[in-house]
Amino acid sequence: MIRRGDILLLSFPFTDMQTRKVRPALVVSSNSFNRKSRDAVFVFITTKEYSSPFDIRINETDPGFQKTGLKSSSTLRTSKLMCLEQKLARRRLGHAEKSVLKRTNTALINLLGLSQRVDKPATHSQGSGIKP
Repeated sequence: MIRRGDILLLSFPFTDMQTRKVRPALVVSSNSFNRKSRDAVFVFITTKEYSSPFDIRINETDPGFQKTGLKSSSTLRTSKLMCLEQKLARRRLGHAEKSVLKRTNTALINLLGLSQRVDKPATHSQGSGIKP
């Protein structure tokens, strides 16, 4: 079974959904979701360096890097989220350290604007543009 934190080699579609490339990806969906679904949610991993607040750099010198199965320093592109069938996974490369998963959680919370507090939905009189 695919587990949260696994780093897998999979056939990853590009944004245009036409082109695919085999590349590593981090599983970010929960183990509960992964057990109940044929799909899993993945974050794209690249060796290119990016520096947005949503990118997480993991370096060869970081503790636990060897456990990832990655060949060189890489960037987790949390803005490149994909829900894909688990069967697209070719093989398991390794697993991310807890510190990387915590940084990933923080990046996803910021990217998606998640919080424990749920804002009150706007009403029509507040100018939402949507009729009640």
